[in-house]
Amino acid sequence: MILTQTFYAQETITVAKQLLGCFLVHLEEEETTLGRIVETEAYLWNDPAAHAFVGKTKRNSVLFGPVGHAYVYFMLGPPDTPTIHLGVRRPDVALSEN
Repeated sequence: MILTQTFYAQETITVAKQLLGCFLVHLEEEETTLGRIVETEAYLWNDPAAHAFVGKTKRNSVLFGPVGHAYVYFMLGPPDTPTIHLGVRRPDVALSEN
């Protein structure tokens, strides 16, 4: 099942919980890459740990747009971590790791 924007428009913590066990799939012409989401975290817009806390910047602008878009950033150590933007009127995010 492909998750729609309606799914991502739910409360941030609800979405973070429901993403557990889902698959993140990337389709290319000759190759499909997928991973199961095994961990999630929820960051509300007013949390100082959230990338949106500082306000809209060029780097985090996707967090202030339509819900359900990926915001990928570099982390030291593990590979790049996909982050799914959830906020409808505020830039909340759920971090998913696979």
